[in-house]
Parts: sequence; structure tokens; C-alpha cells
Amino acid sequence: MPYIQDFSRNIAEFGFLTTLFGNSLLIYLTGCMTRQIQGPYKRMIIIFACFGLAFSVVEMLARPFVHSYNGAFVYFSLAKEISGMQEIVTFLLALYAGLYATLISFVAVQFIFRYFILNRYFIYLLYFLQLVQYAVMIFCGTSMHIQMVEKLKHFSISHQRLQKQFFKTLVCQITIPTVLFHMPIVPVLSAPFLNLQISIQSGIIYSLFSLYPPIDSFLLMYIVSDYRNGLSKLFSRNKQVHAGTNAFSTQVSVRMT
Repeated sequence: MPYIQDFSRNIAEFGFLTTLFGNSLLIYLTGCMTRQIQGPYKRMIIIFACFGLAFSVVEMLARPFVHSYNGAFVYFSLAKEISGMQEIVTFLLALYAGLYATLISFVAVQFIFRYFILNRYFIYLLYFLQLVQYAVMIFCGTSMHIQMVEKLKHFSISHQRLQKQFFKTLVCQITIPTVLFHMPIVPVLSAPFLNLQISIQSGIIYSLFSLYPPIDSFLLMYIVSDYRNGLSKLFSRNKQVHAGTNAFSTQVSVRMT
């Protein structure tokens, strides 16, 4: 069914364009326009956005696709331009899978980082070595919320609001991707173990992964007020430049007449 492959390609292209715009805007706002986001967390946001850009670029080059058949699934590339370069295709497919795993793991790293910031003197590293990724997120997120409510009483109102916004962002960053991207892929990955008699072009689910980086970036820019303020300043600055250009053009035309 070629139309499924074409539809998958359209989704991937849309995801690439939105990622290019959203993550580039996020990097610019984080580096130049935000004032309250500083230090290691600022660098983490920029690194995460760069990984998202790399993920989208590799997907456009590799064009990964999956076909589920009975007790197995085939992971291959639809990129005709590089179909004769087997080593490059293999490398790009492996790099795509590695970048996807990196993006998912980075969310857990952010939970751990926020937990360490709020609980510097009572860190039990042994717990983190024994927990899997989602257990780490749940544990750190719950502990962070409880401690945040108590500790933020000693900070300013603006700092309290910023920390609460970060917490909401982290919760959304794990909840929305889990529902939209991770849960749909579970049947594809578990079908070989169940030895089901099926034949489905399930690669369209992989194309949905291209929407993960922009959704993550837009969530952060929507929830954290510092980014909204940065966007307002950016657009107001552009309006002032445009108004100044129009005024200058009007003055020139008046003088000429």
C-alpha cells in the first residue's frame, strides 16, 4: 500500500519543518531572551533541542519504516537516494534508534536534575541505580513536587511560579509522549513475542515520532512564562523595526514631493 508510505513521508516532512522552526526558536529564546533560566538547566534545554533537531534530520535522511509480520517485524529504510549504500543506511537506521532512545532518556535526566536541585543534602544514589526509567520519573517527580511545595515558601513569588511551571512542563513532557508516541508502539514491539498472525505496515507509527521534538519544544515555550515574555519582546521588537521602516519611508517620500 504505497499511500501509507506516502502519508508516512508527509508526516515526517511536517515534523521536520515544525522541529526546525520550534527547536531553533527554543534555542534562540533560551540563549538570548530568557532571564530567569540560567546555569546547567539552561544548557540542558539547549542540548535537548539540539538532539531533537538531529533526530529530525536523521529521520529525513534514513526514512525508517517497519513492517510487522507474524512473529517478527522488519526495520528498514525507504530512502531510495541511498539504497545502494548499505553501510550508510545501516548507520543511519542505528543512529535514528539511538537518538530516539537519547531523547526519551533525557526526559528522565531532567527529572533527576530537578530532584537533585531541590534535595541537595539528602540524595540516595542507590535508589536511582535500581529503578528503571519510568520508575525514576515517577519517584523523582513525586518527591520533587512534595519538596517543592515546602521549599518554595522561602523563595520569591516569581521564583515559586517558575519552579511550578518547570514541574508542569516535566509532567507534560512525560505524559503526552507516553500517550501519543510510546503506547502505540507497544503492540508493534510486543507482537513478535506473542507470535500473532498479522501483516501490517506499522512503520507509519514511526513517522509520528517526528512530531515528538516540536511538541516538546512548544510545550516548554507555552507553559514557562519566561519564554512567553521572550516571544512578546521578540515580536514587539520586530513591530518597532517595521514601524520605524515605514515612518522613514514616509518621511523620504514627503521630502521628495
